[in-house]
Amino acid sequence: MQRSQQTDLVEFYAIEINGKGRHRRAKEPGEIASRLAEWERFYNEVHPHSGIGRKPPRKRWEEVSALTPTRAEIDARYDPARETSTVKRGTW
Repeated sequence: MQRSQQTDLVEFYAIEINGKGRHRRAKEPGEIASRLAEWERFYNEVHPHSGIGRKPPRKRWEEVSALTPTRAEIDARYDPARETSTVKRGTW
């Protein structure tokens, strides 16, 4: 989350609020909100991220979401008798 906020500060807000860079500066709060939504879509669906194989986050999420079990699937497969805990209940 912190990395995302830092990127937003450097790549979006510094340009939109301070007017630095080659982009035009937003003048009204509604315009800033609209441009932020546009930026978030670009950042999550188009912009490649080096930490996830130069893919946009949306693409990576699509890849792993099919492999991630749902809570219902986990609960259905859970068997407490098969747990191998080294902590004995009631002893601290």
